[in-house]
Amino acid sequence: MQPDEATKFDKIQRSLFEDSEVTKLTAKDLELRSRYQAVFVIWIENPNYTDREIVRYIIQQHKISRTQAYHDLQRIKTMLGNVRNAAKEWQRYAVIEMCKEAFNIAKKKGDVKSMVMAIDKLGKYTKLDKDEQEALPWDQLLPPNLEPTSDVSVLKITRSAEFQNQVKLLKKKYLGDNTEIQEADVVT
Repeated sequence: MQPDEATKFDKIQRSLFEDSEVTKLTAKDLELRSRYQAVFVIWIENPNYTDREIVRYIIQQHKISRTQAYHDLQRIKTMLGNVRNAAKEWQRYAVIEMCKEAFNIAKKKGDVKSMVMAIDKLGKYTKLDKDEQEALPWDQLLPPNLEPTSDVSVLKITRSAEFQNQVKLLKKKYLGDNTEIQEADVVT
């Protein structure tokens, strides 16, 4: 990303949420903003569209390259979030509301079996039927202690005599009689 692109991206993103920012955009930025908005509206109307279908739409409607279309899609996801996640949350909400409604209807009828089934489904979709995992102690986790090396022997690979010969020839070719470079000792 070029240095001025980050600021252009930020300006376009701010302009989506603050009307006062629109006046600060260039004609090219306004074109990008309009394209992002159009794609987002289509995506909201069709949350089941795959990324490939969205890219196809962008290419057809805005006459841009496939690479630019994927670039736009990534920017839209960054600016406005992933619609598929929002659609999934909406579906989860709808299922929960239907389970509650089924429970209330069954309760009015006095149908205990249906009430239990509604509660069971509600528990399943809210994942109350599963044990909660303990939160990881992120402050206590340590990254692995890795030490980079170019020595293949740490992988239990032995260097052949031919390889050692080649190393000597290359050292002689590039270093000559210069002995400033020393072999590192392997510390175990």
